[in-house]
Amino acid sequence: MQNMIKKLLTIILTGYLLVASVPMSLACRMVAIIQSPNNQSLVGEILLKGRNSLVKQSRPKRKTVFKIYKASNMTNSQYLNSRLYKRRLLKGNTNGWGIKAYTNNQSITKYTGIKPAYKDRYFKKSVKKLIKSNPTVILGHIRAASDKTTVTPDNTHPFIYKHWSFMHNGTLVGMAKPAVQTKILNKYAPGNHKVVVDSEMIFHYILSRLEEKTDIDPKYLKIKDIGINKFRSIFVKSVLELLEIAETKYKILPDGYKATYSPITNFVMTDGETVIAFKKGTSLYLGSYGNNYSKSYILASEIIQPKGYNKKPERFIKWQNIPEEQVITLYTNTKSGKANYESAHIAEYLF
Repeated sequence: MQNMIKKLLTIILTGYLLVASVPMSLACRMVAIIQSPNNQSLVGEILLKGRNSLVKQSRPKRKTVFKIYKASNMTNSQYLNSRLYKRRLLKGNTNGWGIKAYTNNQSITKYTGIKPAYKDRYFKKSVKKLIKSNPTVILGHIRAASDKTTVTPDNTHPFIYKHWSFMHNGTLVGMAKPAVQTKILNKYAPGNHKVVVDSEMIFHYILSRLEEKTDIDPKYLKIKDIGINKFRSIFVKSVLELLEIAETKYKILPDGYKATYSPITNFVMTDGETVIAFKKGTSLYLGSYGNNYSKSYILASEIIQPKGYNKKPERFIKWQNIPEEQVITLYTNTKSGKANYESAHIAEYLF
């Protein structure tokens, strides 16, 4: 009898620890990297080969899910978020992928696919091509689409306008409101592409605010032209405006419980030289690797480690959790050539 009780307690504790150890998120997954030119590249590990690499995050994690739920037997409403996370893990991030990179501030062709990344041979080929180009700034995204009818090549993140790139992790409801739609300019969209995804609407909104505040079409503008402080101020005010416009969306699940889907707003934007990001509502981590003289930095939805990192400490990525409503800036110092970062609460950049 005592052995049975011990066994039962062990199972319950194991289930609790497993659930507590995973981020509660239903969103897309993404990474943004700014590499020091003198540092060893870990792009292949982060996107393809490493432990929990971006391509591996696209897989439905059935074994993990069933271990958690067999151990914990969660059935009541207090475990709603855990059940939602179970649903995301079962489905995976299978609605396409995109990679955008820059070398020496010059744009490289965007690689995209609408198949699940882990099933798409072109993903692996694209990463290999990317590594050969020795990129300095990389954005990678795997999608879990809110609306499956939008799974097309044009709707894969990162979204592009000239040298600007943008990706979003989450769902922001309310982008069809006039306050946003009046800022959605056709000139920011490629060809006859119609903007239907909330993430691309957010991107166009920020670009339009940038143009309004500088009187310069963003295609002629880089962050260094107006200074990081002015650009960050425009970015922050745009984010706050979007959050004010956003609505909370609810969805009734088959089991009768109501799930909240918004606002989840991890934004990442770059001009090919500087990366700026905002975190709210879902997981985002800041990692660093390399020595003190040539560090590289990575923003990621989930923690990733290079293959065999435990045997080669120099390849280890050091991670820290980014607090809510933080603005993070990754950049290369123009004098030293070193990659660096700044991080502060959004309120710090309002003045």
